[in-house]
Amino acid sequence: MEDENIITGLEKVLREQADSFVSKLEEINKQRSEAFSPFQEYLEEETKKLIETPPSNRYFNDIITSLQEIEEKLTKGQQEYQTVLKNMHEIEQSAFGEYRAAVCEAFKGAFEQVFGQLRERNNMLSEISSHHSFEDVLQSLKDELEQLESVEEQMAALGDDNPVAQVYNLRKKEVAERLELLETKKSEATSPIYFPVYIEAWNKGQKIDYAVNAGVSELFEQALKTVLKDLGRNSPTIREGDFTHSVMTGTVNGGGIVPLLEEELEKPEYDGLRVANIIPKYFVIPSSTKQLLDWHEQAKKAAERKYTAKEVSEILGISPSTLDNILYIHRREILDQHTVKERNRRLITQSGLDAIKKYREKHSGSSTVSPIRHKKLTRNEKIIKMYREGMSLREIGEEFNITPSAAGYVLKTNGVFTKNRISKHFISLKDIKSAQFYGVPKFPKSQIRDNMFLQMIDCLDENQEVYYLGLEGPNFSSYIELADIMDVNPDKSLVAEHNRNAYNMMDSFVRNHDAIEGGEIFDGLNLYYGDLSNALDHHRDKKFNFVNLDYMGPFSKEKVETIRKLFQEKRFMEQSVLYITVSNHPRDIKKTELEKSLPEAVRDEVQKSGQHNAIKMLLDDFASMNDYIVTELSIQEYKCRKTPMMFMSYKVAKR
Repeated sequence: MEDENIITGLEKVLREQADSFVSKLEEINKQRSEAFSPFQEYLEEETKKLIETPPSNRYFNDIITSLQEIEEKLTKGQQEYQTVLKNMHEIEQSAFGEYRAAVCEAFKGAFEQVFGQLRERNNMLSEISSHHSFEDVLQSLKDELEQLESVEEQMAALGDDNPVAQVYNLRKKEVAERLELLETKKSEATSPIYFPVYIEAWNKGQKIDYAVNAGVSELFEQALKTVLKDLGRNSPTIREGDFTHSVMTGTVNGGGIVPLLEEELEKPEYDGLRVANIIPKYFVIPSSTKQLLDWHEQAKKAAERKYTAKEVSEILGISPSTLDNILYIHRREILDQHTVKERNRRLITQSGLDAIKKYREKHSGSSTVSPIRHKKLTRNEKIIKMYREGMSLREIGEEFNITPSAAGYVLKTNGVFTKNRISKHFISLKDIKSAQFYGVPKFPKSQIRDNMFLQMIDCLDENQEVYYLGLEGPNFSSYIELADIMDVNPDKSLVAEHNRNAYNMMDSFVRNHDAIEGGEIFDGLNLYYGDLSNALDHHRDKKFNFVNLDYMGPFSKEKVETIRKLFQEKRFMEQSVLYITVSNHPRDIKKTELEKSLPEAVRDEVQKSGQHNAIKMLLDDFASMNDYIVTELSIQEYKCRKTPMMFMSYKVAKR
């Protein structure tokens, strides 16, 4: 009965304070309406005059005068409104403070009783550790286990989901385990070293089920033990819906209210008010057991996660493109978060699993599979091709017997942006440059771009068109900044990208350049999916005066081949700049194939001096054989995401 009175009193105080809080908010809204009412009436009256009175030259002067008066009154009204807002804020803060104080006070009494009884239990345990023999402790555990087993049937009837039954099962398991430990390792338990550890463990065991042992009613026990333990996020509102969404869906990693409360138990002097002040940031407690269970159900649903195609392919150990060839993924299928076997079972139909098995049997048995020269397009590639040819999502959906949204999802997951998406999310070049694209790393380059453009201005004529060759990600960072300084000719420029999704994003911007503010710099830009060396083979007619070889890895055979083609095929113009960026980590340099690609006379220099001198010697070698002169402008070492990098710049001119 005493426990029920605690709950009734607590709920009564909270309801009274909540009603007071709502009343004050209504008063604030009323003041806001009264503050604006005179100005609204005045504006309506003046508008009516303007409509009803025939216009004349003199009247136009009156209109101007009236508008000036209206402007003055609105200015004055705005000042008064700011005062109202200030007063409203003060009232809100006051009401909020009163509500918080009431919650503190209400929780204070409840917690003082709960923790008071708990402290008595702890004191009793301290007495056990000081005065009772090991046999007494052992017997007390046996007695407690016997008492727990006597109500086993009643607890089982409550069901496993019942919080009281859960606490009971936890306690019974702990008592049985401790009893077994003491009986099997009696010699260890009675030693001076082990005994205090046991007492400490028993104390912690009491804290776990303190709500039940303290005799608190079921509702308040759930509020303390279940709800408060789940609170892992601060909730800035007292509304139930916001509380459920922002608090119950939060993930608690060793956080929440319970550790804070347990910490209070360790302090010599218990302060009920201090403990109560831990609570007010969580303004809502359940008003009934049903509401509590509803919250748990909502939290459970919110915790369920949807997996992407990439995650599924990693689970199965196959590539995303292979997964697309085998089966259609229902992306909204809810997956189990813990068991890989359950993930596979719930995601894929039996026919899909059979298809995977056949695919693996076909391709895993032989190591001498002949390469396919003309690979058939996958379903996704066909969808992308049709979209680029002008088919609508609805028409594509009809072709493949899927919904338009499913076709749109294929485009989105493969990096293809629709014109509508670009017009909403990539309004200007600035939006493209600053965006973070999923699955595409973004590397900071600001520390070298300033030097890059300063050197370019010194080497190239100010009015000269720039023919750009380079490696750009979907942000087009270097290209956009260059186009802001110089006159870049996109028809004469070439950008290569080896990542399929990144290439599709870049192609989307080029195709829909008219939907982007400043997008004319993409109009006619040549993109190539693949290595830069192969891009040069596909565009043999193009020459360049700005070459930006912005690599992330160390210098390698493929990079040497790209530079060889630039010199040997005379792809540099009369006056050009060449920029090379490579990884300079000692680990990467050891893996480099540079030595194999250099003339024999230069190989010793690589081992002695590293990449920089070797690259310079390689450039000089190619230049001298093809009537070019290479002048080194600068070398700069910097770090990109903790990886040592090297940036080298050169001026290339014909003899």
